[in-house]
Amino acid sequence: MARRAALSWDGFASRRPVLQEMYDGSSSPQATAKVLASMATFEVSEGQLSMEAGAGVTWGFLVTSARELPEHHGLLVDLMVCFSTMDHIGGDGEVERLYGMRVWRDFPMLGWDLNGEWNSLDVSPHPGPKRTAQAAQILNVNKFCALLMLTDVPRFDYQMFALWTMRQALETPMEQATFRHCPEVYVPAAASWILLLGSRIYHWDTEFEHGPTIGAPGRGDALWPGKHGFCEERWTLWRIRFDEFASMGPGIGEEVKLSASKAAMRMREIEAVDG
Repeated sequence: MARRAALSWDGFASRRPVLQEMYDGSSSPQATAKVLASMATFEVSEGQLSMEAGAGVTWGFLVTSARELPEHHGLLVDLMVCFSTMDHIGGDGEVERLYGMRVWRDFPMLGWDLNGEWNSLDVSPHPGPKRTAQAAQILNVNKFCALLMLTDVPRFDYQMFALWTMRQALETPMEQATFRHCPEVYVPAAASWILLLGSRIYHWDTEFEHGPTIGAPGRGDALWPGKHGFCEERWTLWRIRFDEFASMGPGIGEEVKLSASKAAMRMREIEAVDG
């Protein structure tokens, strides 16, 4: 799988100080969004990058920042909301567009970049510092997507990412699981969706398209042969599985048990109120 760029990548160098000013309070999210958009416009006008590349670098930089710096998630979400209200004017005096969409307000390519986070997941087969770091980064990206959805900006619709994480964490029996279903990596990430967005997930009734030409992105794993999407029955399976992880023996880490216990408890609270 393709390795994702780190925040230290040279291609992000010119943009790092811009975010740092937002982090230290010397620039607002709104001003930061304008600066980042202007940087991409300048790079295009100078022939350094195409608009596709400029937007791609910008989104990649922000997603990478969310992956590596969870303490700044609040500001990064505010920044993304600022982009959602911005029509940036290019060098030709027109609103910048890409693939028929407004470059910043409509977030072309952002979904692709986030999708790359899931497609590039490469869990270490052995416990240790590397796997622990991977678990933290996977948790951070999932939390960021859930926080974006809480803003109610229509473009931030990441139900599919939530489903993929739930499936990876909860729909394979332990006796069939490999390191690619590692509870240490995926259970806390799945729990984060419930803790942040559970009351909405409970009411989701989406079924994702599937077929021979498009695959089955919403399919279940071994424990779920049903609907290719969200439903109350699948939710119930996930709650049962969280309970199972919460009560497992010493082979499962305490952080996994705690996150699973919190998620299961939150799910029961939601069912009691909304069921």
